[in-house]
Amino acid sequence: MLEDRDLWPLRCPQCNEEFAVQIGKLKSGKMPRCAWCQARLPITPEMFAAALAKARAGEFDPWANMTRIRPVA
Repeated sequence: MLEDRDLWPLRCPQCNEEFAVQIGKLKSGKMPRCAWCQARLPITPEMFAAALAKARAGEFDPWANMTRIRPVA
């Protein structure tokens, strides 16, 4: 679980829409864009690596605060 092809939830700070991006794309260093308004999300590879490490350790659930999207089981 939480491999490069798995999805990671994001919420746009500009339009507040929720969407998911593959973990591998977030690890690549490219700033993701909102799926709706195309705003760039200020996520650095270092920030994402820290969140991913916490999620893998069971200390953080990236899906917990999402209201409209949920992971596919």
